[in-house]
Order: sequence, then structure tokens, then C-alpha cells
Amino acid sequence: MNMDDVRAAEKRRQLDAIATNAFADFKFQKPTKAKTLEGELIEEFRTLINAERVGTKWKPLSYMAVRSKLAAIANDAHELQRFMSECKDYQKRNGSFSKRFFGGLK
Repeated sequence: MNMDDVRAAEKRRQLDAIATNAFADFKFQKPTKAKTLEGELIEEFRTLINAERVGTKWKPLSYMAVRSKLAAIANDAHELQRFMSECKDYQKRNGSFSKRFFGGLK
């Protein structure tokens, strides 16, 4: 092999590595199975709570666990949206969605 072949092979390896890594973080969002607005909101609560639990001692919550926590307001979409807004606002200001979620449901 001459020097040009070595350089071309190295360039191909670099381009292959770039192409492989370009889509490494890309993930499709799973479509929600919820059939109602309330179901979609509860699923969003579950997703945001479980995102904070990654790498901690806490296990991910199931849909029904979140639904039971929200039992008092789960049938009112307006109240769920308001509470979601409060939790997201608290997360922006203080960094924790879960603290507001569990603290607001006492």
C-alpha cells in the first residue's frame, strides 16, 4: 500500500465514525396509547417524573401509580393542565419536577 491508499482508508474510517455517531442520540418518540386528554397528561407526568429518577435509587413509576396519586384531579383535564404547568414552572425555577408533584399532592 502506498501513502495515498493509507490516507484514503483513514479518511473512510473517519467518515464512517462520523456517520455512525451522528444518529447515536436520535430516538423516536413512542406514540402515546392514551385515548383521552387526561390520559395523555398522566402519561406526560409519568414520563417527566421517571426522567428524573434515572440513575437514582428510586424505581420508575407505572402509569397506574401516577394515576392513583392524581386521583383527586385525574378526571378534570383543566386541573391536570394547571398542575402540569405548576410542576414545569417549579422545575424551571428550582430544578425538580418531582418535588412539586409529590409536594403538591399531600
